[in-house]
Amino acid sequence: MPTIKPLDHETILASIRKTGRAISAEEAQAAGGFGGAIAELLSEKMPTPLKRIGMQDRFGESGAPAELMEYFGLSGGKIAPEVKAWIENTSKYHQEF
Repeated sequence: MPTIKPLDHETILASIRKTGRAISAEEAQAAGGFGGAIAELLSEKMPTPLKRIGMQDRFGESGAPAELMEYFGLSGGKIAPEVKAWIENTSKYHQEF
């Protein structure tokens, strides 16, 4: 998604109807950002398991972008196993909810 606001409700909900779950990943605090906006949408329109990936209530630090992504666990190599484990252990959304 290129922006948080306006949030593209229809695209997000259409994707979740296909997958039954949602994952957000952002290079910022996980709380109050893109993942938070998706959580608000899902709580009102389609209760769905959501995994939010981002910085977990930590201060930012200085460094090269690639080093910081690795340090905060936001590189592809760190995110992929976390996502895989979450998918394997999280039930999908069910229409009857």
